Amino acid sequence: MVLVIVGSSRDIHPSTKRPSRTEVPASARLKLHLDAGEEAVVWLRRSIEANRNNPLSRFWLADALTRIGELNEAKATAQAALALDPIFTIRRLRATAPSNNPAFLAGRALFYRGLRLAAVPEG
Repeated sequence: MVLVIVGSSRDIHPSTKRPSRTEVPASARLKLHLDAGEEAVVWLRRSIEANRNNPLSRFWLADALTRIGELNEAKATAQAALALDPIFTIRRLRATAPSNNPAFLAGRALFYRGLRLAAVPEG
């Protein structure tokens, strides 16, 4: 995760360990950062299998699905995430950005775009 935040994700390879029960796997975020949406979808689905009550994995999956052109599934996934976290908004997510690094912010902008396409409320 740290390498993605500072903008040097092209220099690393994702871990192959099982996803955490409480976090979105860094492997999935890295795949999205490297524009490998289909691979990110695989990692995110594993994360959801590990913990079906983690809405953040579902929001990331919704974004990944928009990037590979699966807009209907992305919207359904976003709705499932919102059922778990009904007060989630893009504005609240923006307020939690842990870095002001331009590469990180560019990646976050793509995430926000995917969430908008998946009909997540702006807030």
